[in-house]
Amino acid sequence: MKWFSGTGLAALLALGMTTGAIAAEQQYGPGVTHNKPVVLLIARGEATAGGETSLKIAIDKEANTIIGKLNGLGYAVEVASEDGKNIQAGGSTLKVDKKLADVQVTDYVGVIIPCMSSGNILSGLKIVQDMHSRNLPVAAQNGGVLILATAGVLKGRNYSIGEGFERYVKDGVFTGVGVVRDGNILTSGICPNAAQRTGLKDGTDELIMAFADMLKK
Repeated sequence: MKWFSGTGLAALLALGMTTGAIAAEQQYGPGVTHNKPVVLLIARGEATAGGETSLKIAIDKEANTIIGKLNGLGYAVEVASEDGKNIQAGGSTLKVDKKLADVQVTDYVGVIIPCMSSGNILSGLKIVQDMHSRNLPVAAQNGGVLILATAGVLKGRNYSIGEGFERYVKDGVFTGVGVVRDGNILTSGICPNAAQRTGLKDGTDELIMAFADMLKK
């Protein structure tokens, strides 16, 4: 445990750090200002295929919903993307904390990938592989499941994805669009945008609760 001297403490206070933040750094190390377990959310910075309206729905009803509900369950959530820039659409914002290249897998208790992250996120593949090799919870929804497939972690596993997208998954056993858990892999096939298109029930809330249950074990 690191303790600051009187001079060092005064310097940190002068820089505007609160005494609570200083105490956290003393106990948990530099850069750590809470003692909550941290979940990684992998996002993308570009507009989705549906354009700005689709991205706004993904920000409000999926990504920020995941963050808010996991926060309420006692988890901190850090968002990482390729460029590390905030994602905005239609007046909504998803705050991005860092670049994927700067992610240290050992800092997290699990990873969750919303459907908005269905693009080709190369830096995210190794993160998923590393999390999976450590038997940490790995969750993804609809388009995000394609990242799991590309990372090779669905081989021999039951999985869920939006109807028709299963043709892009070479390995794994497609079981439908509902929330499916197989070991440390959790998938859902109906994101908010898909729910709006199809009239099927959005799987986001069920995915979050199942993921939180995995994190407890």
